[in-house]
Amino acid sequence: MGIRGDSLSRLIQARAKLVGVQLNWTGKAVEDIDLLLLDYFHRKCLNECIWNGMRELMDSNALKDAPEEVQARFYTIVLQAQANFEMKRAQQLQEAKV
Repeated sequence: MGIRGDSLSRLIQARAKLVGVQLNWTGKAVEDIDLLLLDYFHRKCLNECIWNGMRELMDSNALKDAPEEVQARFYTIVLQAQANFEMKRAQQLQEAKV
């Protein structure tokens, strides 16, 4: 389905689409802003929980006692995730400038 709704809602939807946000838009700007903020809040909470869990694991004896290959793989995954985040963020900023 295409972008629909009042003019501000269409603008919100178009900008959100540029950064990969797909929601069930209402077509009403105020409600769409609420949806966008709620989606952002949920993603932020999830990210905080995941990274807090990763930090807890990094500080745990279980990881410290794990074989070096397991430790190396874990840290590689964390570093790759951080690098991918930075690359995607930079790409989104570039696309938003266009």
